[in-house]
Amino acid sequence: KDEETETKEQQEESIMAYVEAERDKVQPLAGDKFAGAGGLTAGLWEAQFGLGTTCERGMLQRRELRRRYGGQADPVKLFEDLEPAHFAGHYFVTSAAPCTPFSRAGRQRAHEDYRSTYYEAQAKALVAQRVPCCVFENVSEVEEKKEKDVHGNWTSPLEKLWKILENAGYKVDQRDLSSVAFGSATSRDRKFVMAITPELSAHIKSNREAIRASLDKQYEKDKAEGAHPVQYDITDEGFVWPQQKHQGFTRNRDERMRLKPDQTLRNRMAPGKEVPG
Repeated sequence: KDEETETKEQQEESIMAYVEAERDKVQPLAGDKFAGAGGLTAGLWEAQFGLGTTCERGMLQRRELRRRYGGQADPVKLFEDLEPAHFAGHYFVTSAAPCTPFSRAGRQRAHEDYRSTYYEAQAKALVAQRVPCCVFENVSEVEEKKEKDVHGNWTSPLEKLWKILENAGYKVDQRDLSSVAFGSATSRDRKFVMAITPELSAHIKSNREAIRASLDKQYEKDKAEGAHPVQYDITDEGFVWPQQKHQGFTRNRDERMRLKPDQTLRNRMAPGKEVPG
């Protein structure tokens, strides 16, 4: 009996080891609406997601996405053609609707620009398909109240998006993040809205320690490899956000953040030219 018990335990251990090894091979599927030149897509790729549905109107951008990812990305041209079925099996989807209607550069025409409707519409196919995690990126001006709802109350694009997500049963959170705080050569302040299903929220909360250990392991790995390491916060509702650490101004040049040579304007200019003052 002892031999039988030992053999059974060895079989169970072998099965569990196989399951763990196979699980590590699984690539969760991610999509990217309004992909543009592929900034968010690149992040998904580097995080080892499998590329699912992407969407981009620009011909040159679509061509570049196909070239860069060896045909694994085949963007849908029109946002209007996207249906919930396009996101079947997706675990994570990012979406960056056009910011022109809200940005200062676009004269902030808001609801007077037809493209402003994309901001709230971008969520509908995702919640219909019940994608577990959705992230929406845009300029911070989406929180400005410039339109009245059917009850005559002033509302913002952000509030309308938030309402769609909450009415679909999602938990919603938001952060204002700047690219320069994460090692970028350019400063871009953006508002990120994250929506997760209650099931994903419960999973993260019940596995907080294991997720924290995995994030800390990745931090040490990035640090050792000379990459830009990022630490994360896990909120009480199960949202995982990168910690944004702004460097304070200092008169000591040696203490200021330094860009890599290939990120500097001087490195991009023709020989003999001067960086504009």
